[in-house]
Amino acid sequence: MEALQNVYETALGFIEKMASEQGFAEDLMALQRDLYIELEYILSFQQKDARHHFLLVIPVADRPIMLKNCLESLIEQCRIFQYGGFTINEQGTPVYNKVRAFIIDDSKMKTTSGR
Repeated sequence: MEALQNVYETALGFIEKMASEQGFAEDLMALQRDLYIELEYILSFQQKDARHHFLLVIPVADRPIMLKNCLESLIEQCRIFQYGGFTINEQGTPVYNKVRAFIIDDSKMKTTSGR
């Protein structure tokens, strides 16, 4: 299993270098995404995943649309690359195992009492 993982990681390094040199052509980026997904599938069979957990801290104040866009982008990247795998929660949505977001909201509070 480790040898196969090394083959994928070597191939991904080569593709990333090649993509950078060639201006990130879509065909190379698609190949990279596909290899990452295959690697995640292979790694899902391991008993222990020693890779890093990611905690993203997102500060926001009075910008709900920007926060929504940020979270949608994060979810899309998790969906595409499936880093660390995922489980499905009770609501039927994926929960990504190695990625967490911590939102710090400093928005002005709006009250209904007119204060």
